[in-house]
Amino acid sequence: RPYAASSYHDSFSGPIGRRYDWNTGPDRGYVVTNRDYFRGPRPCRDFTQVVYRNGRVFTRNGTACRRRGGEWEFM
Repeated sequence: RPYAASSYHDSFSGPIGRRYDWNTGPDRGYVVTNRDYFRGPRPCRDFTQVVYRNGRVFTRNGTACRRRGGEWEFM
């Protein structure tokens, strides 16, 4: 999980469309932010996460918005 968390953080802070990979041996994946926008005063980013685990592929789309303290919150 720390590898994936680092990829999320890098993706939410980095350029839109850049792929951030993580790998922990048999499990691996990546995160890509698709767009950024504001919900009221909060900056938000839509993202796609792809995880490869036990020979299967899991894809998830989501949104994260930045809190006042600077942390990202999944919506």
